[in-house]
Amino acid sequence: MDLSKLGVWFFTDAMAAPMAADTAKRIEDLGFSALWIPETVGRNPFVHAAWVLANTSSLVIATGIAYIYHREPGVTLAAQNTLAEQSDNRFLLGLGVSHKPLVEGLRGLSYGPPVATMRDYLDKMTTSHVTFLENVEGFAWNTPKANNFVDQRVYEKLQQLQILPSDLCTDEEFLRRAYIDTTGRLPKVDEVHAFLNDKSADKRAKLVNRLLDLDDFAELWALRWADILRSNSKKIKVQGVHKFYRWIYDSVRTDKPLDKFTRELITASGSVYENPAANYWRASRDPNDAVETTAQLFLGIRIQCAKCHNHPFERWTQDNYYGIAAAFTRLGRTKGARPDDEVIF
Repeated sequence: MDLSKLGVWFFTDAMAAPMAADTAKRIEDLGFSALWIPETVGRNPFVHAAWVLANTSSLVIATGIAYIYHREPGVTLAAQNTLAEQSDNRFLLGLGVSHKPLVEGLRGLSYGPPVATMRDYLDKMTTSHVTFLENVEGFAWNTPKANNFVDQRVYEKLQQLQILPSDLCTDEEFLRRAYIDTTGRLPKVDEVHAFLNDKSADKRAKLVNRLLDLDDFAELWALRWADILRSNSKKIKVQGVHKFYRWIYDSVRTDKPLDKFTRELITASGSVYENPAANYWRASRDPNDAVETTAQLFLGIRIQCAKCHNHPFERWTQDNYYGIAAAFTRLGRTKGARPDDEVIF
């Protein structure tokens, strides 16, 4: 019977340290993938987990469960991160709210509503992502050459996931992908011949640099940014669309740093025709829309859930949501001197 997809829940925390280590090793040798340890007899579950991890080699050790009333969220988070790092991610954190008689009777604490208490506890912990993988039989890392720090980080992740990186693509494949990604078009015949006939070792890097200098690159990415920033005639009028696009195009064409690009958008004021970046606030007209759009665009998060309640899966709270909204509430708008113009202040 294949036991590799099964785990064992066992009271090893009631055992003396040598017996607990021996029991965990026997469970590992039998082929089980995980051992869940409770918090019942007074032993610290994280210290106990560290001991069991040190005496096993592949078994995942999980707390089943560690009680949230026994320690602060920051302490739990630090313990989780430390054990995961020291065990090559063989530690899994399981949390629970315990029982009212134990919390109030033994510890003298106030026992709150279980769901709300757990939610608030998790809100105070930084969100973490855990990936479970099955070992790939015969996997051997091929140690590919890293050309930059991005390659290094990608290779570290691929090695952890036990996925070999793809082989180097052909010149023809690279040329097609580079043109489509940067300019949105296929290369012309003369551009194909020029690249394929180039025998220099760094011709791919030179091609990328040349593509980034083309007007085609600025036009494509200005169009993409305009779409992301919701530049359309229904929101910012026809003339506003044209002026906003030209501002974005000039920003891309002059290689404006993204932090400066963002700052100019967020702090934009005045006439939307004289300062086209202000069209960002013409498209986001109310504080709630401004919060949700800005958070998604520049923080990469969907904060909508926190409008009505603390986010159930992220660390964002209602206080976060309305705290950001308070800044945008002070924005004002009035008609400009020209038809369809608007002044942001």
